[in-house]
Amino acid sequence: MAEIFALSLLRHKALGDLSDPQSAVIIDQDTRFSLEQLLRELRALRWSARRTPLRTIAAAPPRRWRGRRAEVEITQEALFGGGVTMPTGAAGSPRLSALWREDHAVAVPDPGAQRPADDAPMSAWLAWAARHCGAGLRVPGRSVSTLRDGTLEEMAEDLHAMPPARPFLNAAVALLARGVQVQSGLGAEAARWGGSRLMRLLAEAEARAMRAAHHQVLTPDRLQRPAVMAARMTVWLAREERGSEPAGAFSRAVADELARTAPNLLYWMGQANAVLRQGPRALSRDDALRRRAGLGGGLFLPLSADPGRDGKLPLDCASHAVVAGALATLMKALLDPAQEIQLQAMGAEAEGVPLAPELDRMVADIGLARVVSGGWYPVENARQVRLGQCIAMQLLRESMEAENRDAELAFRDFDGRKLRIVARARGFGRGQVYVEADGIPESWPRDACPAAAHLTAVV
Repeated sequence: MAEIFALSLLRHKALGDLSDPQSAVIIDQDTRFSLEQLLRELRALRWSARRTPLRTIAAAPPRRWRGRRAEVEITQEALFGGGVTMPTGAAGSPRLSALWREDHAVAVPDPGAQRPADDAPMSAWLAWAARHCGAGLRVPGRSVSTLRDGTLEEMAEDLHAMPPARPFLNAAVALLARGVQVQSGLGAEAARWGGSRLMRLLAEAEARAMRAAHHQVLTPDRLQRPAVMAARMTVWLAREERGSEPAGAFSRAVADELARTAPNLLYWMGQANAVLRQGPRALSRDDALRRRAGLGGGLFLPLSADPGRDGKLPLDCASHAVVAGALATLMKALLDPAQEIQLQAMGAEAEGVPLAPELDRMVADIGLARVVSGGWYPVENARQVRLGQCIAMQLLRESMEAENRDAELAFRDFDGRKLRIVARARGFGRGQVYVEADGIPESWPRDACPAAAHLTAVV
């Protein structure tokens, strides 16, 4: 909740300004603070002293998030990371990925478009991508750009309007048009990994990721939405008398913790709500300090800049993180990450960018925009991105087992580990495929899960 409040307060800041710790955030003429002061409030929280790997946090089931401190050090990297551990030198302040900057629509999407057959030619897959989500080759004068080089809030709004697979399919089509090479570890199999096969895997990964994301939304142990949590915190902190706290009142424990360790954060959030609803002179600091926790206009979410703007529902981007994790993992695993690529239209003169870091940055941007919108927790991004990665790895395993040929894929996962997927041919049937992380053998994600409880009747 503290990170959601912090990013809500930064929603008017341009991405380029967030690299300066002294960048000022102005709520009204009496209330202003710097990014450094905001980070200091977050670091005052008791669980920011130690750091737990994001994959450990993401592996915990939602019921364990309640009452379990995340223990993630609040830095610029953690605040803007979107659930992705970026490579050394690439972390810090956010920036738009090249995939986001080059995202465009070539047609009006029709989500019900029928997927081509597995052996369909590339032309059929291009037509499907255009109908499915508007993805395709950028043609000057015929493609609609979705880029707005603006604030965090505009970034979040663009995400709600963006089909989850479009930026990745746009990038895949552009790379295939420029003759991008597949990983050399595929060996003799490289010739069999054409554009149609890549598009088929991306389409299947998106379908599985969408089903998994929708299933998570319907799980009974899903966390309360941040807007509900913020409203309950507001009601609790505004009470003059507080009785004994019920064991299950998690929102009250969160509110008391923030009021005790980060009072300025709550004051800034309350003042921002008051200014938004009543005008810039809604509440002086002296008046606010006389109120319990200085909540002013409350801690309500989301903070919308313009009252006339249409509201965005959290479910609008419920599947974006899982789909992003799955498609980015497939592209990192199959396409050569060492080569520099260009995503512009054919013939455009532009400097190439490395593929793998831009895919990681795109996933991080999607996670950041979801948190800025006020509808998702940072830990949900970490969990869902890694769920998408697991889906992609299972797809690769199935495909390489069916081929029954020697091959090897290497890529960096969302925790910064080097993964190797190695296939060894057998004399008959399906091949053997195993995975290593930093040179150490690992269980496949599905195989590592504990067996489900079952009941046996003995008659």
